[in-house]
Amino acid sequence: MRVLLAVLLCAARLAAEDQAPPAPDEAGHQEPGVQIQLDVGDERPDAQRPPAEDSPGQPPAVTPVTPQALIIHWELYRTVVVIGDGIGLRRPAWVATYYRDQAAVAKEPGLVAMARRGGFKPERWAEQPLIGYRGLAFADGKGRIHIDARKSVVIGPLAGVKGGPDAWIPDSFMLTLPTRIDALDDEPSHPPNQGVLDETIDPATNAERYRKLLEAAQQAVVTGI
Repeated sequence: MRVLLAVLLCAARLAAEDQAPPAPDEAGHQEPGVQIQLDVGDERPDAQRPPAEDSPGQPPAVTPVTPQALIIHWELYRTVVVIGDGIGLRRPAWVATYYRDQAAVAKEPGLVAMARRGGFKPERWAEQPLIGYRGLAFADGKGRIHIDARKSVVIGPLAGVKGGPDAWIPDSFMLTLPTRIDALDDEPSHPPNQGVLDETIDPATNAERYRKLLEAAQQAVVTGI
C-alpha cells in the first residue's frame, strides 16, 4: 500500500512539473516563449495614454502660434492659457487654473480649507488662481495648438495639496479645433483628460482684455496669487 501511494505521489509531482513554465535562471532570465504576466490588479502605466504624436505637448513644433488667450472649462475648474509673443517655433505661455464657479468651490470644502491657509479666499473664486505654471506654445503638423508644460514648476494655494507631493502636476494641452482640449500630465499612471474651449481672445481685436488676462496669468505664475 505504501509503495502504491508513493508511486501515485511521484506521478502527480511529475505531471505538475510538466505543466509549470520553466523557472528563471540565476540571472533572472526566462526561457524563450514564456510571457511574464502582470499580477491580478496591476495595470500597465501607459495603458490609457495616447502615442507621443497625439499627446499634448509632445509632437514636433512645426509652426509658431500667434499671441492669444484661451479660456477652458473642466468639470470643476476654469483654466486660462495666455500665449505671448516671441521668436522661433515655441512661444512663451502662462497657465492659471481657477475654480469654475462658486458652486464648484462648495463641492471641495476640504481643499478650500487647505487653500485658505495658503492665502486663497473662496469668495474671490473668479479672480484668484489655485495654481499657476509656465509652458511653451506651438502648432504641430496637423495644425493643433500645443502647450508644452512638462516638468514645469507649479505654484499657488493648492500646489502639492491634492494627493501628496506629486499632485497638481502641470498639464500639457492640445487644442483640436473648434473646441476640443486634451490634457495630459507627467505622471505615467494618470489617464488623459478632456476640457472644452470656451473662448479665444485675440489681442488684435480685444487688446485690453488680452492684456489683463496676460498680467493676471503672469502674476499667478510668479507669485501664486
